Amino acid sequence: MNRQPLVPATVGESPAAREFAESLRRALELAARLEELLLAEGGALEARDASRLHEIVVAKRPLVAALEHETQQQRALVEAAGHRFDPLGIEVFFYALPATPAIAESWRQLRQIARHCAEMNRANADLIERGREREHAGRLDHRHREPRRERAHQLDRLGTRQRLQLVDQVAPGGGR
Repeated sequence: MNRQPLVPATVGESPAAREFAESLRRALELAARLEELLLAEGGALEARDASRLHEIVVAKRPLVAALEHETQQQRALVEAAGHRFDPLGIEVFFYALPATPAIAESWRQLRQIARHCAEMNRANADLIERGREREHAGRLDHRHREPRRERAHQLDRLGTRQRLQLVDQVAPGGGR
């Protein structure tokens, strides 16, 4: 998902605008990299590639920490300008900045990437949960099969008539 940040290298004369634009540029780069890793994570989960999955998880940690740092910087800049760090407050903050269209478009782009990352993260969590359910079902199936094979082996030595009575005791309804 190669998106080019729209934030110009220098924005107007306002130090707050320059700082916000730089933080936004860094956040866009980090978010794009996170988006790539989440896509790769989904592939590793589907392929059940534990080694690759571990590499991706390790690579995601510093990206998420860096994104959180950029968000805190952006929050501080918006709040220092006297605005709330919410959609309305950010819109008012952008309105007061020079080169607002470029910053506002980059912000929109960052929010879009963030939503896509959240969707991929949820999809990856669903893949993890389905894998756990398969694994759990496999363990339960395995636990139920082993004793039944042992019992069946022991019961075969007892003869058919006794075998049916014991199976009925072990598995109600005569199921095997």
